[in-house]
Amino acid sequence: MACQKEKDVCSAIAALLEIKTQKNEIMRLLSKFYGVDSIAEAMELVTTVKVTNQINALKDYLSELGMSRVEIVNYLREHRVRTQLQTDPKLQNMRSDKLKVYFDKH
Repeated sequence: MACQKEKDVCSAIAALLEIKTQKNEIMRLLSKFYGVDSIAEAMELVTTVKVTNQINALKDYLSELGMSRVEIVNYLREHRVRTQLQTDPKLQNMRSDKLKVYFDKH
């Protein structure tokens, strides 16, 4: 997928997730408007967007708690946040405060 098209698709997915669109409807719209017919590719794109959104929300939350940018980067790395979010779907829908509690324990 071309870089700009992928950005456009990811932006569309982010908007659809924001308005709580069901996964099967997201798949249908990706196929209709972006030609994403592979279910595996669509699922991967949705996961990528969810992971990115969670990481950004967690960064904001950690910043609100008073962590510096360097501390936040170290926290994300030490707790393997991206990897855990990619491999554990339940974490992709957790609130930031609950995510921090989870990562602090693991």
